[in-house]
Amino acid sequence: RIRTFIAEYNKRHGATVILHGRNEQALEALYQELLPLGPEPAVAALDLERAQGPQYQSLTDEIETRYGRLDGILHNAAILGDRSPIEHYDIGLWQRVLLVNLTAPFILTRCLLPLLRKSDDASVLFTTSGVGNRGRAFWGAYAVSKFGTEGLAQVLAEEKGIKLGTKTGAPEAGFETSIGVKVDTARGRVRVTGALIGGSHGRVIRIDDFHVDVVPDGWMLVIRNRDVPGVIGRVGSALGSAGINIASYHQARRSLPSASGGPNDALAAINVDQALTNGVLDKLQGLQDVLDVRLANFGD
Repeated sequence: RIRTFIAEYNKRHGATVILHGRNEQALEALYQELLPLGPEPAVAALDLERAQGPQYQSLTDEIETRYGRLDGILHNAAILGDRSPIEHYDIGLWQRVLLVNLTAPFILTRCLLPLLRKSDDASVLFTTSGVGNRGRAFWGAYAVSKFGTEGLAQVLAEEKGIKLGTKTGAPEAGFETSIGVKVDTARGRVRVTGALIGGSHGRVIRIDDFHVDVVPDGWMLVIRNRDVPGVIGRVGSALGSAGINIASYHQARRSLPSASGGPNDALAAINVDQALTNGVLDKLQGLQDVLDVRLANFGD
């Protein structure tokens, strides 16, 4: 997930990350994941569908009291809403999508601008979509909210005399609509691409150079390993011993031989039923032929 990768990147570079969301259990799990990587993160429960002025002001006051300034905001929370024609779109759901995807980022940005001005090099990051610059049938409130997001970013940039940067690309080959993100971290660059299958079913279809087909739901382990016998069994045994249930296990391999003539790398995308605690990630990282282990969460 975008927030996980960016939070990890910032933590490894010495930043204090402030996590907010409505799911306190997911926030606590991400807090525990980030805790060993750098300065202790802060957690703020904030339901963007229900928050009012006092909740936003309380968050602003707390940040000012504890840190004195803010160096950046990532607006990444969004809900898809319904894939239905405008004629039949539920009015209440339309309002919810616009509230979470557009109005809430405006309110947060407005409240936090005074703290951003105290930073020497502040950034405000908005996430958008291909349907946010060219309307498409049945994308309804989501498309409209992303049009608004791009407009909000443009207006804010011109008002503040700052440079606005955007990056777009063609859909992944074989998919009419896809969206990808690249994040540079201390452990290297991570690339993830998602797409809608059949117009409504979300899938992660690519992780780095590996083509996958996994449901972006709950907790996902991403393990890079040498493409040799025994790895899947060792990973499954380690998770089973820790009481972690595997919901799905997708293994991808490179189609081209390695330049050295030895075994290629392979990648496993594993949906699990709960967060990994008590050093399970470290145990997986220490398994024979395992090269890298990451954990992402696709919940709130």
